[in-house]
Amino acid sequence: MATQGEGLQHAMLKLKVKHKLLAIWLGSIILTLAVMAGLFEYQIAGLHQTNSRSTIADAITTLHQDLELAANRVQQSTSTLSARTDLIASMNMIDRYQDHAKDLQDLFDEEKRKLANELTQHAHATGTDLLALYDSKSQLSAFYVSPEAGGQGAGFVTYRN
Repeated sequence: MATQGEGLQHAMLKLKVKHKLLAIWLGSIILTLAVMAGLFEYQIAGLHQTNSRSTIADAITTLHQDLELAANRVQQSTSTLSARTDLIASMNMIDRYQDHAKDLQDLFDEEKRKLANELTQHAHATGTDLLALYDSKSQLSAFYVSPEAGGQGAGFVTYRN
């Protein structure tokens, strides 16, 4: 019984020289196309990788610049607010004299309301999304959270019952 390899050899021997050359020629074309396709895929992959790295580097640079601008705006906003003597005086009064147990909350709430309004005006003027004022015990007194940041505007902490 003849093996498959011997059958192929026997079939090739029966073919004419013209058909043998044609088969070799077609085989070489198919092999050349396969090699070219592999090289093309390799080149395209390299191009995509280079393009992706460039795009990611540009995105990181843009993000870095945006973060620097935001940090500068925060620094400028902090400097502006800390230079306002009216805000500092109000916060000092609230910090020193506010007692959660006493009945003077109306006075302090009105002062905090004014502070919240000042924060709102400052936020609108500077394009800031979030501002907060804390007392010396790190207790929140007044704040502003823009609607763009998911907030509902200005507010303050009250200790009314």
